[in-house]
Amino acid sequence: MFRRFIGIFARPEHPLALFLDDLQWLDAATLDLLEDLLTRSDLQHLNADRRLSDNEVDAAHPLTRKLEAIKNAGGKVEEITLAPSPVNTSGS
Repeated sequence: MFRRFIGIFARPEHPLALFLDDLQWLDAATLDLLEDLLTRSDLQHLNADRRLSDNEVDAAHPLTRKLEAIKNAGGKVEEITLAPSPVNTSGS
């Protein structure tokens, strides 16, 4: 049902982009849902951008393994590395 709902918005004329933050905290069921959404041929116009804390995710982390499974199944996984945000040291 959720996949059909997302499919309403993920169309060739209007692709859908989801921004997902802190993916390192996802549980196994949510990782499975993400894999399903990103590997289904009927949702080709869905793009999920991720942001996570790299210092909390290593090669053994469930997210790393799931992203590899998505890539191996033909899903699009793009990694964008963001520079750390500047720290305000002025005290204001």
